[in-house]
Amino acid sequence: MYTDPQIFNPEDTTKRGFIFFNFNGKRYRFYTGKPIGVDCFPNSSKTHKERERLFKHLLREFTKSLVKGWSPESPVAPELKSEPIIEKPSFEEVLGKLVEHINKSSYSKTYKRDLVKISEQFLKFLGEEGKQLALADDIVTSDVERFLQQFSSSGTYYQNKRRNLTVVFSKLVKLGYCKSNPVEDTSKRKAKAVLHQAYTPEQLEVLLPYLRDNYPNLFICALLMYGTLLRPHQEIRLLKRRHFNNDFTRFLLDGNENKSGRIRSLAVPGYVRNALIYSGKDKLKPEHNIFTGADWAYNDCYFSTKWGRIRKKLIESGMLKQNQTLYSFRHSASINVFDKTQDLKLLQQLFDHSSLNTTLIYLRSIGVVQISSSSMPDLKIA
Repeated sequence: MYTDPQIFNPEDTTKRGFIFFNFNGKRYRFYTGKPIGVDCFPNSSKTHKERERLFKHLLREFTKSLVKGWSPESPVAPELKSEPIIEKPSFEEVLGKLVEHINKSSYSKTYKRDLVKISEQFLKFLGEEGKQLALADDIVTSDVERFLQQFSSSGTYYQNKRRNLTVVFSKLVKLGYCKSNPVEDTSKRKAKAVLHQAYTPEQLEVLLPYLRDNYPNLFICALLMYGTLLRPHQEIRLLKRRHFNNDFTRFLLDGNENKSGRIRSLAVPGYVRNALIYSGKDKLKPEHNIFTGADWAYNDCYFSTKWGRIRKKLIESGMLKQNQTLYSFRHSASINVFDKTQDLKLLQQLFDHSSLNTTLIYLRSIGVVQISSSSMPDLKIA
C-alpha cells in the first residue's frame, strides 16, 4: 500500500527538494530518478521554475513506477536510463487532432462544445510541460484526479466534467493514441437530481397569459413544450416554417433534427396552432425560423437566458415556485396525459423516450396521490 507521491520544492534553491510518499507504512524521500532508472536530477537546476518542472516530471515517473509494481523496498535498482525521445505525438497535438475530429462529427453543438471545452481545460491544467508529454505513457489517474478537484463545488458539476473527460479519453483510445482510459479509475460523486416541479392548472392560467403579453417567444416555446412535448433548446429553438404542414395541424422532424434520432411526427393541439397563426408564423418562408423570422436561429442558450432573466420576478409575484423551471411545462404535460390515459407506454411514445425509466422521471411530480390503497401489497395476518 502506498500514498500518492508528492513534491517538496522549497523556494530557496540552496535547499534540496524531493519526492515523498508512504509505502507499507514507511515514509520515503527521493531526490533523483536513479531508484527508478530515470536520468532526472531536479536539484541540479539553477532556478526554482526549472526545478519545479523537473520535479513534476519525476512525480509522474514515480507514480507510473508504483502503479506498475515497483517497490522502494527492492534492493535491486533498475538500470539507469536517459529520458526517451518521444516519438509519439505530444498530448497537445493529439488533443488538437481530436478536437478536429469532434468538430467534423454529427454531434449536437452543445455536445461538441462540452467536449472541446473539457479538452482545453485539461490541456491548460497540465501546463507547458504537460502539453509535450506522450499521452499513453504519461497521463495517469492521479493527474486526472487533481484536475477534477477544481470542479468539486457540486456533485452534478463534478460528474458532468468527469463524464465529458471520460468521453475524450475513450475516443483517444479508439483512435489509437492511448492504451487505456485514466479517467475510469477516478472517484465518482453523487449528483443530486433536480426536480422540475409541475405547474398546477391554476398556475398555467396565470403564467401563460403573462408570457403571451410580455415575452411572446417564451410563450410560444412554453406552448410547444406543453402541447407537442418537444424539447426547448435543440428542437423548438430550431423549428422552421417547413416543419409544420400548411394549416399547422401537424409537425414533422427528421431524425437529425431531434434528440432521439428518429423521425418524429405529432398532431399540433388547437391552442398551439391558434397561437402560431395569430403571431404570423403561417406567413413565413419555408426555411425561416419561427422565432427570428429569418433564415437563422438564436443561440443555444436563448431560452434558458430569457427564462433566467425573468425567473426571480415570477417567483416574487407568486406565479412560480422555486422548483419550477422552463422544463416544468413538459412535466406538466406528462401529468396531464397520464391523468387522462393512465398509459405509460403511450406517454413514452409521445415523449419519444428510448427507455420507460426516463418517462417515469417525468411523473415524479404526481407523488403518492395516484396510488390507491387497493394498489398496495396484500397481507393477511392470522
